[in-house]
Amino acid sequence: MTPPLVSVVLPTYNREALLRDSIASVVAQTHDHWELIIVDDGSTDGTRAFLETVADPRIHILLEEHTGNSAIARNVGIAKATGVYVAFQDDDDLWVPEKLAMQLGQLDAHPECGWSYTDAEFIDAAGQPNLLLRRPPWRTYDGWILEDLIAMRAAIPLPSVMVERRVLDIIGGFNESLPRNHDLELWMRVAEQSQVTALADRLTKVRHHPGNRFGLQLDEALRIDANLAGLQARTASPRIRRLCRERRTVMSAHFANRFRYADRYPEAWQVLRTSFPHSWWSVRWWMSVVKTWLRPMLPSGLLSRYQAWA
Repeated sequence: MTPPLVSVVLPTYNREALLRDSIASVVAQTHDHWELIIVDDGSTDGTRAFLETVADPRIHILLEEHTGNSAIARNVGIAKATGVYVAFQDDDDLWVPEKLAMQLGQLDAHPECGWSYTDAEFIDAAGQPNLLLRRPPWRTYDGWILEDLIAMRAAIPLPSVMVERRVLDIIGGFNESLPRNHDLELWMRVAEQSQVTALADRLTKVRHHPGNRFGLQLDEALRIDANLAGLQARTASPRIRRLCRERRTVMSAHFANRFRYADRYPEAWQVLRTSFPHSWWSVRWWMSVVKTWLRPMLPSGLLSRYQAWA
């Protein structure tokens, strides 16, 4: 058989109902020269029984022991991929039928680019537009976008990305020490290696539902800082090192402030202590320290004035 042009890697765990729709959105693609590699991370619901009924020869099922780490599952799928391109899908998200065809056309038109991404629509558990997730107007960032990723201007939904396999072979796969946020870390490594072309069309539907809402977590703050610290350590560019240091400071103050607003002071202080070596020079960081120290000491009558200032 002729090798597929696109290998689609899809990890899953205990999401049988949503997985059915996700698979259907891949099967419905107008470009049909693909393989779908589903990596089941030890599901205990009806997922494995459903997967046994899948008869499409383009769909390959890998049954793994449960790790709870989707980066590991994605890397298992990448290792089995045979396509020229690797596209990423999630078990709760959807593609519009033209997604693969339009991205392949864009990459053909821009041979200097080794990867592509698209805009996305947010949907709810029922697949309807999620009106609660409003955001500023989305724009594309093309070319060498590493600085845009550092500044977090470029928003790249994971299931919108398609990467040349040769690029992944050079940089490696997802960082398995990052159970979450490993997508941004990989995009940074890809952006160091290759230019990107982006489509403003909403070709991906990203679902938000109770099963993927994590809320404010300390380890998210620490992982984002670790991503930037890794780039800062390996780059030879003084400009990139400076941008990483500045962004780490901004993000440490941001998370400290969020924990403070939530009255989670131990976590706010941990973020500030961890960030001191690279943020002590920043007025913004010191303002966050002062606010975190001052807020618990205010009398209740002054708290409303403080909140207006903080």
